[in-house]
Parts: sequence; structure tokens; C-alpha cells
Amino acid sequence: MNLLLEDRPIAAIQAYFEAKGLPLTVHMSPPDRSSDDEMRRLPRSVRRAVETDTSTHWVALGPMARHYGSGCSEEEAIRSAAKRYRIEEAPEGAGSA
Repeated sequence: MNLLLEDRPIAAIQAYFEAKGLPLTVHMSPPDRSSDDEMRRLPRSVRRAVETDTSTHWVALGPMARHYGSGCSEEEAIRSAAKRYRIEEAPEGAGSA
């Protein structure tokens, strides 16, 4: 059975990123807030999501991004980062087990 990256066990998701040289780091403090100018450039739906975010955990992906996934638990934040990576960085290869 082929599982999407974000549906795999947490240890498997972490191992996937470690193998790519992109360790996941979970933070319990939010990333720096975007400037007002940066916020205005975001699409309205993204801006609204950022403004109403109630996450308590955020994931950094290697040296690439301080805020790559978020959620209300460590597991949810890791799965969020895995889903974003699958969609943005590796749409063809990261989805199969």
C-alpha cells in the first residue's frame, strides 16, 4: 500500500527528511511575524490563515525554513511540514512508500 509522506509513521517521516539532509526541528515559539508590507503581498486566504493561526508547535525544515509546518501538537506540525514538502518540493517522489 502506498502512503502519502504525511500519512507515514512519525519516525518514518523524520527518517525521510534525515536521509535528504533536512532534519525537522520542532519549536514551541512562533516564527518571526512578517512585516506589514510582506503581509500585504500575500494572497488574502494565506494572510487570513497567518493572522488566525492558533498553532502551538512549528517545524523548521533543515536550513531551508524556520516555519515549514505548524499544528497544535508535535505530530500535527511534523505531518503539516511533510504535506507541504510533498506538495511543493517533491510532488512526484515523496508520495509513495
